[in-house]
Amino acid sequence: FLSIFDAIETRTSAAEENTINNRAQLDMMTQSQYPPTSPSRNEMTDMYTALEELGHLKLFGAAGRNDHPLPAMGSKVVTPTLLEQITDMSMISLTPKPTNTLLLGGIVLAVAEGILSVSTGIDLNLLVLLTITAALLDKLIVNGA
Repeated sequence: FLSIFDAIETRTSAAEENTINNRAQLDMMTQSQYPPTSPSRNEMTDMYTALEELGHLKLFGAAGRNDHPLPAMGSKVVTPTLLEQITDMSMISLTPKPTNTLLLGGIVLAVAEGILSVSTGIDLNLLVLLTITAALLDKLIVNGA
C-alpha cells in the first residue's frame, strides 16, 4: 500500500496546477483559489475510490455521500464494537498497556526530596507536605493536567 500512496503523493505534488507558471496565472484569475477539479485530483480520487471498492479504505468518502451520511448527522457515540469494525483491530490492541511510569516517577521524586532535605536541612515532612499540596491543587484547579 505504501507504494500506492507514494505514487499518489508524487502525482499530486507534480500536478499541473502546482507549477509556478500555472499557479501565478490561476492566482490572478481566481483570487488565490485552486480549481475545484484537475486531472491529478481526479486521478487521486479514482485511486482512493478503487482502494475503497477493494475494501482497503473503509471510511474514504464517508462524509457527504448519499450512502454514507456526514459523521455529524449520525450518533456521536463510538462503541467498542464499532471501533473494532472500523479499524479491523481488537480492543486489546487499542487499549493502552499498563506501565509503572507513575510508580517510578514517585520513587524518583521521593529520592530527590530526601537528597534535597539532607543537603539543605529542610525538614523532609515539609517537602512531602508541599508535594502532596501541589498535587491536590493541580487536581482541583486543572484536573490533573
